[in-house]
Amino acid sequence: MKKEVVATEKAPAAVGPYAQAIRIGDLVYTSGQIGLVPGLGALVGDDVEAQTEQALQNLAAVLEAAGTDLAHVVKTTVFLRYMKDYTAVNKIYATYFGEATPARSAVAVAGLPLGAKIEIEAVAILPEAHTAASKSKKGMDETATQFVNEAVETVETAVASGLRQIGNVLADIQRKIEAEREKKPPQDE
Repeated sequence: MKKEVVATEKAPAAVGPYAQAIRIGDLVYTSGQIGLVPGLGALVGDDVEAQTEQALQNLAAVLEAAGTDLAHVVKTTVFLRYMKDYTAVNKIYATYFGEATPARSAVAVAGLPLGAKIEIEAVAILPEAHTAASKSKKGMDETATQFVNEAVETVETAVASGLRQIGNVLADIQRKIEAEREKKPPQDE
């Protein structure tokens, strides 16, 4: 598999020796995004709510550059400077992921780059991988259904054939019993 570096000007440039994201196979691994405003190199503000919004916007931009989006994120890691911000972050986070929330870890850390209060990284699948997996599953479902239908038909045929054979055997036994009765004279009581 080829490792592809993902970069976009719609998100802040890396503040160290790392890529914004790496795309390999059907997966995208992002670096952590903080609340930096693209092009400015400064945090959007001091409050965790504004930084969370900006970090998620940055994350969305990096994912878009990689050919995917927030709807295809399967795992995030949220790094908080202060765990007391957990509830405030969750309110904003939920608006970006809605019902399709990915798996997530959230941890408090001693510090974050540039004094940020939050950093979010993600792992996502590419939309075509999701579609291919769905088609593959659908194909397997159709194949399984066809197999079961054929198996049921085979069993029904075998049962019907078996019943005919049993019927034939019972008819032969009945004929033999009747033949034996005809050979013996009736007994007087």
